[in-house]
Amino acid sequence: MNDIFKRYMEHLEVGAGVQAVPFSDRDAAESIAILLKQMVLADGVEREEELGAALAILRKRYARELEAYSDVPLADSIEIMENSGHESIFPLCRILLKTLDAVELAKLRSQLVEIALADGELHPYEKDLLDLFDQLIRPPR
Repeated sequence: MNDIFKRYMEHLEVGAGVQAVPFSDRDAAESIAILLKQMVLADGVEREEELGAALAILRKRYARELEAYSDVPLADSIEIMENSGHESIFPLCRILLKTLDAVELAKLRSQLVEIALADGELHPYEKDLLDLFDQLIRPPR
């Protein structure tokens, strides 16, 4: 289990009357890296085209933001992504909902679509993952 999931569970276990510590930029960076990998794995096959697209997204679109935080180097995010297996996206989306704004979440969704289509097709499981992502990032009512 990745550390991000442990931190999410600790966040849930905060007792009544105790203020939970907000999720950090590192939590958001790790969640993005793991979520990108989940799209690579969604159709059951880790395809080079999809993994390459996910790595390119991390390098091109998140490098500057990651390097702005001294505790979140790009190399760490790439390693986290490469080492993650199948994970639940629920805690990832809950963390991202608390750390990213609506514009950033929409960009992330577009990036997930880009990864899904990198091999030339949208597999039904990839579509399911996108639908689940959409449901989980809706702000609570």
